[in-house]
Amino acid sequence: MTSIRNLSLATKFISLSLLISIILWGALDYFQSRQIATIFNQHLDSSLKIIAREDRAMFDDYFRSFGNSVRLLGSNQSLRDHLSSPKWDSAEKGHAPLLHQQLPQWLPGRAVLRAMPLIQYFLLIDTKGQVREIFLGHADAVPNELLEPRPIFHVLSHNQTILTKLDGKPFIVTTGAILDENELLIGYLMLTSPLDSDFIYASLKGMHRESFIALVNNYEKKVLASNRPDVIPPGINEAELTQQYHIIGKSFVD
Repeated sequence: MTSIRNLSLATKFISLSLLISIILWGALDYFQSRQIATIFNQHLDSSLKIIAREDRAMFDDYFRSFGNSVRLLGSNQSLRDHLSSPKWDSAEKGHAPLLHQQLPQWLPGRAVLRAMPLIQYFLLIDTKGQVREIFLGHADAVPNELLEPRPIFHVLSHNQTILTKLDGKPFIVTTGAILDENELLIGYLMLTSPLDSDFIYASLKGMHRESFIALVNNYEKKVLASNRPDVIPPGINEAELTQQYHIIGKSFVD
């Protein structure tokens, strides 16, 4: 206390000014840091919302392209001729479907298929609902539930694209009716593909994203698939992601 009293007035004034400056600088730095963080988060949120809208639009277009593809393939004359042929009518019914590893004659060339979405399975179904033939476009095995699709599953996917589960995994499915030249029903064509990282990447049409894209089950709150399964693997909880990432999302079914 004595030492402070012995200081000159000028020294005391400088010391007090320095102390006030330090306090003010610390307070200003705190508030500026908070303000900068707020502005950064707002900018990040706005940028992610724009990217999310773009990604969502591309995914929706890719999803809808399944319906366009089944209508296009259903009008293929080779497919109509195949379903109208005596060989189709005389084939034994009630047996396991005929699996094609090579491109069958009732589908167009690979150049046409490459212009379509990533379709893993092409199924020919007769008018009784029995799967007769399957072409494995990009797959090695067929899900068991595709070999004998549930009737309600067939009805729901008719003339529309649905998201469902096959053997416990998410799949995109669409079904179209095949009509002969007299507009009579001669069979159905079903297109299916697993909703996995390959599907999401294909929906982005080769665009590189710094952000991660994931589809989350709205009920279980778990990731179904992402464009980076090495970072965001299927099955991870949404709560875990919110602790590490800034998330922008929108319901798939509007």
